[in-house]
Amino acid sequence: MKATFSPLQVLLLTLAGWVNRHQQHVIEYLIEENRILKEGAPPSAGPDLITPGPLPLGGTHVRGRERLGGLAILPRGLSLG
Repeated sequence: MKATFSPLQVLLLTLAGWVNRHQQHVIEYLIEENRILKEGAPPSAGPDLITPGPLPLGGTHVRGRERLGGLAILPRGLSLG
């Protein structure tokens, strides 16, 4: 028995695959960004010191962004500026 797909099913499968791939790129980028930001944090920094929000000038966020600029692949729609 052969499985036949309608054009709408093919379109939906293609769209789902594209969304999945895009989400995976974003997740990989965020994991790498998190790793780099944690690397730059002082050794005594616990979870309380590594929180989202405004960081002081010259904080780990700025240094981490500069290091992330050297990555070859950045997800579409994310900027480093």
